[in-house]
Amino acid sequence: VFTEQERLQLVQSLKPVYRAFLGTYPPDFGKYLAEVKPDVVLLGHDQGWLEEKVRRHLEELNLNAEVLVLNEKLEGYSSSIIKSRVLRAFLSH
Repeated sequence: VFTEQERLQLVQSLKPVYRAFLGTYPPDFGKYLAEVKPDVVLLGHDQGWLEEKVRRHLEELNLNAEVLVLNEKLEGYSSSIIKSRVLRAFLSH
């Protein structure tokens, strides 16, 4: 299992990701949305409950970003699968 910081680094290393953030509770998107001014906000498959909150913050900041929610987990991208791949690659060298 990866720590939160390790998962954040993994997500940030993906080509389509401009910037990733660790979540807080209660969620406070205003600071990050104002800083990044995104074109797209992608929420995880289990984060649909945050969609309206993100939309409200975007509206308050007068930002016109698309908000998307994944329908399901991305196949092959769980932290345990990635960790297994990294370990196999490391052991094979």
